[in-house]
Amino acid sequence: MRSLLEDPGVLKVGHDVKSAAHLLSRYGVQLAPYDCTMLMSYVVDGGQFEHAIEEVVRRSFEYELTPLKQLVGTGKSLIAFAEVPPEAARDFVAERADAALRLHMLLKARLVATG
Repeated sequence: MRSLLEDPGVLKVGHDVKSAAHLLSRYGVQLAPYDCTMLMSYVVDGGQFEHAIEEVVRRSFEYELTPLKQLVGTGKSLIAFAEVPPEAARDFVAERADAALRLHMLLKARLVATG
């Protein structure tokens, strides 16, 4: 994965990628290039709204992402994400990856349009 994550010819797209890049740097992986939809949302909408992926998707597409709490529970019933059944974890992560890609297309166009 390191060669893909560091490949300058492959744009990585995600939400809150800055955190992931920081985490990966602890292991010597230099994530680049990347576009972060959280940062893009902040640039185009500033302090008007929250920039969590759930909020940006709700605002942009009128769609509700599956909440993490639905998978891992809360309080005494809270489990680690590693304990979530693989199919449910796959679907959760795939939904968020799809949302990030759709947000990227929308927010990139807004950034270009506004200069």
